Amino acid sequence: MQVPDTFVAYVGIDTEAEIRMDSFPGRALKCKLSRLAPSLNAADRTLRVEVDLYNGTEAEHRAFLAKALLNNQADLKSRKLPVFPTGLEANGAARLLPGMYGRMRLNLREFKNTALIPSGAIVRLGGVPYLYRVESGVAHRARVSIELDDGTLARVFWLEQENGKDISRELNPNEVIILSNQGELEEGTAVEPMLSKFGD
Repeated sequence: MQVPDTFVAYVGIDTEAEIRMDSFPGRALKCKLSRLAPSLNAADRTLRVEVDLYNGTEAEHRAFLAKALLNNQADLKSRKLPVFPTGLEANGAARLLPGMYGRMRLNLREFKNTALIPSGAIVRLGGVPYLYRVESGVAHRARVSIELDDGTLARVFWLEQENGKDISRELNPNEVIILSNQGELEEGTAVEPMLSKFGD
């Protein structure tokens, strides 16, 4: 799997992966990453991550681990052995076969007690990201730094000048930001925003 560089900071060897195979509808195979590439792919700015799954019964996997550990057969690069993913039947009735297709999803760090915004609220002028926030019925354009953006949700920080330096500040969950029609706005435009709950 290729992970975009904007998510690399949240990926580690203990990151949990969920694999769904077309051949096993409704079933999710869960495990942790086996290895990460040591650097990004310069061509597309992605990080290659891999999982090694043991393709057999749970009893066979236990025997395999015992033998491999005894003979020091762990992968020389990652010191990892193939894992038996949760979601496969213990008796091996649902085996992975060559040619099967699947999709892998990584469960990244949870953002608790933090303000996430719709990605569509971010506007870029000259490559610099901004948000429009509403204060006393007036739209103000403010620079932000983007920590994470998956195309749907984003975590950003306000960038404010202090003694000639950029200082990051968390968004206040009560701040009003403008999601649509930003192209019609300028600094100081009077607005009457229509408020909606996040996700509406």
